[in-house]
Formats: sequence, C-alpha cells, structure tokens
Amino acid sequence: LFKENNLLRLLNLQNLESDLTVKECNKKLQELLFQEKNFRKAFDLFDSMQEKDGISPDVETFESILPASINNKERFISMYDMVKSNKMYSHRLQSSTIKGLAKNQEVEKAIAEYEHGLAQGLSLSAGIQLMLFSSCVKAGNHKQAFRIYESFRQEYTVHSRMYADLVRVCGRAGDWEKAEYVFEQMHENDNVPDLYTCNDLLRGYSAGGRWENSLKLFNEMVANGLSPDTVTFIYVLNAFKNNRSLDWDKAHSVFDQMPSYGLKPNSTCYGILMQIYGACGEWDPVVILMQESASAGIILEERTLQRTIAACENGNIPNSRKFLMEMWIESKEMQDNKES
Repeated sequence: LFKENNLLRLLNLQNLESDLTVKECNKKLQELLFQEKNFRKAFDLFDSMQEKDGISPDVETFESILPASINNKERFISMYDMVKSNKMYSHRLQSSTIKGLAKNQEVEKAIAEYEHGLAQGLSLSAGIQLMLFSSCVKAGNHKQAFRIYESFRQEYTVHSRMYADLVRVCGRAGDWEKAEYVFEQMHENDNVPDLYTCNDLLRGYSAGGRWENSLKLFNEMVANGLSPDTVTFIYVLNAFKNNRSLDWDKAHSVFDQMPSYGLKPNSTCYGILMQIYGACGEWDPVVILMQESASAGIILEERTLQRTIAACENGNIPNSRKFLMEMWIESKEMQDNKES
C-alpha cells in the first residue's frame, strides 16, 4: 500500500503540467470531490499540488479540500496549520475550520476561530453553532457554551435539548445564576424541564449553598407532578450544608419526605444531615441519626464518616471523633455478624 500510494502521487505529479494553473487544479479538485466523490484521488491531487513548483494551494483550494478532511483529524489539523501559517481567510473557509475543530474536540482552537470569525462579521449556520456548543458542553466550558447559546437564540429557535445541556453544564460548574437564567428561559418558551434538568439546577444551587432556591424548586417540582429521586434529595440537603444554615429543622423535614416517594435514605443522605447538625454544634441528633442508619443496615462510607467528624469538630463538639468512630466500628461489626 505504501508503494502504491507513492506511485499514485508520482503519477499525479507527472500529470501536472508545468503550465497548469492553480485555478485549473482547483476545478479538477472540485470535480473529484463533488461529482466523482473520489476523496482519495482528491487528496492525492492536493498533495501533488504542494510538491509541484509554481502551483501553491490557495484559499479556493482549501475551501474545497478542508471540509472533506474533517473526519480525519490528523489530516484536518495538518491542513488547518497550513491555512494559519499562510494567513488565509474567507467566511466559507472559516466556517469549515470552526466546524472541523469542534468536531475533533479542539475546543480552545475552535473558540479562538469563532471569536476571530465574529470580529470579521462571520455568520455561522445553526448546525455549526450547535456543533461548537456541544463541544463546549463536553469540555465543561460553561462560559463559552453560554455565550454561543446567547448568540444562537438571536437567530434561531432554541430547542429543549440545548436548554437542558446548558443547565447541566452550568449546574456542574456551580454557576447557579446562569443555570437559573437558562432554566427560566426554558419555562418562558414552553419547554417543560424534566427531572434530570431540575436536578442539574439543584446541583448548581447546592454548590452555591442556595437552600432557599433549592427548597422552592423542590416544591415546584412536586406541585408539577415530578417525583424527586435520591439525587434530588442529596442536592437539596447539600444546599443546606454548604450554606452552613442553622435551619436544620427544614433540612430534616426534607429528609423525612423521602419515604413518601418510595425512597430509602442512603449513606450519603444520612451523612449530609448529620454534617448539618454537627456543624451547628447539635450533637444529640447526630447520635440519633447514626443509630437510626445502623438499625436500617446502612453503614456510613468511610469518606462520609470523615466529613461528618470534620463537621462536628468545626461545630466544637468535644470528643466527637472518638464517639463517632466507636459507633461506626460497632455498627460495622453488627452488620458483619448479620451477614455471617
């Protein structure tokens, strides 16, 4: 195959007459790509143009060949580097560049080209903007995803998937303000958020310690017929914990609602509620919850236990580490005996 490819290249090189112009080469290139759909010959012709003296690929050449190379990352990046080094630009070429970089997850380069294109007055198609948006979401770049969303909605209709993806990436980044903003726009445009999108916004509230917002959304979900899952409760409880709220009674009230939705509190739920009480210096509820979880056959994970100990120590509860470790070891031994 190596010999055959080099032979083809040699034949193409010999067939390029010395007086053949770039324009004629470009015409042949377009015939191979768009009429014959022979990409292999097109790439061989392009390589031959580079090797032949006096025939240098121009903007029109790359406008044709660059889109055809998008599915081959190595070849595409090589061509992209040529375009950059020769300072070539056209709106069509820039659109193909952004599309290829986004598709190949070269997000930072894609964003840089997107910025450059906007400065040159480039208007991207809906498909390319969505591809760039998806690349930013996958990369967790919520700020750029948000910016593309704002640009996109000025020209096109935003569908529920785009709203949901943006709420998710903003929620994971802990940017509850942007997540809430998009969530509200989703409502305004008659797109009903599902449980997962609500949980994504709750995740953002959780990171920001926005327990009032979490509680409000939780109540709205229930009123709209959405049944919360365990993840919902974890994020709502975490919002109380991260706020260092003294409203432990409200947090406990949320915790107590889990059985009414057919859910059993797990190790994480028990741990978070204990951490809320511990950070507030409330030792008795911590002990009761520890005993309650052990009776239910739920043993705190070691990481959750350490966080609970740290919360109690921050709440200035004396000897909390010693007592919690003793209770945890005892509950583990009881569980092991039951299993044996």
